[in-house]
Amino acid sequence: MVNVLITRQIELAVRIITLGLPACIALEQRLVISRFLR
Repeated sequence: MVNVLITRQIELAVRIITLGLPACIALEQRLVISRFLR
């Protein structure tokens, strides 16, 4: 049971990281573009 909970938490962490990194990169690109446009 404990191993199953740990593996689920790891899977959730991996999903958050894989989905979160592109979002952070996109936000950074938007900030850079907005700075150059100004």
